[in-house]
Amino acid sequence: MDPLQIGAYIITVAEFGASSVFTLAGSPAHLRRLRDAQFPLTIARVLAAIEVLGVAGLIAGLWQPWLRPVSGFALAFCFLPILVRALQVRRPIVEVAALAFFMICAGLAAIA
Repeated sequence: MDPLQIGAYIITVAEFGASSVFTLAGSPAHLRRLRDAQFPLTIARVLAAIEVLGVAGLIAGLWQPWLRPVSGFALAFCFLPILVRALQVRRPIVEVAALAFFMICAGLAAIA
């Protein structure tokens, strides 16, 4: 892996790991952002559970390389509905750009 891919890998594991745990734990800040974007909390929790598995798969991908692309692209896919909803309700561009950035990092981690 080159330095860009290593950075994307670390960012992906940190962001998706923290985001999913905070969503599942009911963090007021995470849930408020989801409510502000009018995103269904039940779907957010399901996606967060998938993200936990995706992060575990990405980490396991260090030993089983076939898991990295599957897990990385699954993580990117989990943020897609949230990104689409954020665009629909015209969330601030910073939030939309952050979601897109994390999806790109997940994609880079997948091909590392």
